[in-house]
Amino acid sequence: MIAILGHLRISIHRNWERYACPGSLALFWALVRSAAARFAHRPRLPDAIAEKEENNGIGKVTGSPTWTIDAAPDQGSEFREEGAEYNRSIFSTPSNHHQLSESKPIHPSIHPSIQYFTMRYTTAASLALAASATANLNELAVQAGLSYFGSATDNSELDDTAYVAILSDSTEFGQITPGNGQKWQYIEPSQDTFDYTSGDEIAELAEGNGQILRCHTLVWHSQLPSWVSSGTWTVDTLTSVIENHIANEVGHYAGQCYAWDVVNEALNEDGTFRDSIFSETFDGGAFLPVAFAAAREADPDAKLYYNDYNIGYSGSKATAALAIIDLIRDGGAEIDGMGEQGHYIVGSMPSQSDLENVASAYVAMDVEYAFTEVDIRFSSLPATDDGLQQQAEDYAAVVNACLNVEGCIGITIWDYTDKYSWIPNTFDGQGAACLYDEDLEPKPAYTTVSDILASAAGVTATADPTTAETPTSSTTLVTSTTTSSSATSTATATAGHWGQCGGNNWSGPTACEGGYTCTYQNDWYSQCL
Repeated sequence: MIAILGHLRISIHRNWERYACPGSLALFWALVRSAAARFAHRPRLPDAIAEKEENNGIGKVTGSPTWTIDAAPDQGSEFREEGAEYNRSIFSTPSNHHQLSESKPIHPSIHPSIQYFTMRYTTAASLALAASATANLNELAVQAGLSYFGSATDNSELDDTAYVAILSDSTEFGQITPGNGQKWQYIEPSQDTFDYTSGDEIAELAEGNGQILRCHTLVWHSQLPSWVSSGTWTVDTLTSVIENHIANEVGHYAGQCYAWDVVNEALNEDGTFRDSIFSETFDGGAFLPVAFAAAREADPDAKLYYNDYNIGYSGSKATAALAIIDLIRDGGAEIDGMGEQGHYIVGSMPSQSDLENVASAYVAMDVEYAFTEVDIRFSSLPATDDGLQQQAEDYAAVVNACLNVEGCIGITIWDYTDKYSWIPNTFDGQGAACLYDEDLEPKPAYTTVSDILASAAGVTATADPTTAETPTSSTTLVTSTTTSSSATSTATATAGHWGQCGGNNWSGPTACEGGYTCTYQNDWYSQCL
């Protein structure tokens, strides 16, 4: 209870200036529930480190303008300012504190309270956790070099407490995308009337969980209010409408979004521009630089993406998507990223090599790349055992492609569970596209994705989000010069830079590649440095 109240105090402090108002009892109980959920689902730490955490140890808040609890870090830690709102203590010993310089960094525009939970300050505790069998998808993805592994969600799903508990575990999903709540029809249902209720609910959930927010979407031919889609516009008047909408929405969320999907699905399969109120008024794609310029002005720090499906493998649509980058830049605007949605069909999707080649082509044009809406559906149901294995192999192609392309920063699945997948309502008789089934249990594809990320992170244990336990303490120590006999006899491979090479009950590689040294961090973890 003390720990929950501590989390509650931090949450209230972070949000009070924004939400404080007379009679805000609902806010108080919402924060209580949020703090309780975060406490209940945070990763279990080894006992010695957990004891330190309770004493203002590793990662704990030690100060802020209104902080009244213990402001002194415990022994072995140092005071570190993390921003205007709070400070925390971290291990100060060099052997226990490393910045993952080879990790792809979280965008600097993200609020410090989000960085507190997502930036990879790799202390003894986080390294031990990330390398243990309790490591979940986002933890493994970050240690493997990605910025996040995330999930979409929607407002109607947030009443499902079991669903939210998994979604809110930032070790599992380090990033959230609002599936619908930030779309034009909900944000500006009538001209100059803005309603951020749905978008704010998910943005606040992400912030409370310490998860990155990918914001979605600003200009799309679908889910437009009728005053836009049925209006009679000139280039000048529609330009004004686009600029006003983006200035208000992006301005409202400025500093909260890692990235915006600025324009969504502007292309047909043959590479021509899709018919829409935008392309018809502008006679083609000239609305894209208008939208991107407005988004940049409203939030200079957010990454600006073009997002579409079937642009991640070779063909006319991918060629046209590459040309969009030049179109935006030639129009005097900036683009930072390309998003391949990744809505695929089991057994009928592009090869891993094709995914890698096209992703590399985008990155070569000086943009980052992400898989933004991944699901891999069955074209007929029910799914067979062989089909589930094929689905796992198809997910493997996506994850491996992203890991193998420098500049692919992350993967978002288009909701994590079949229970809330959009597929059955859109494609009759199809579905079962997600990593978790309708009962919120991980499917074979989950295990495959976890194993791939673990291997890339230098971890051999398979994650299990429902049963995994943190290894208990043992008297056997693994250092840079001494290994356990069992590890020595079974290890034949070498671990890469930052990979695990020792620790209690470790049975993986004990040697490091490329001249790196297996360096003792603590009883649970040694790594190649």
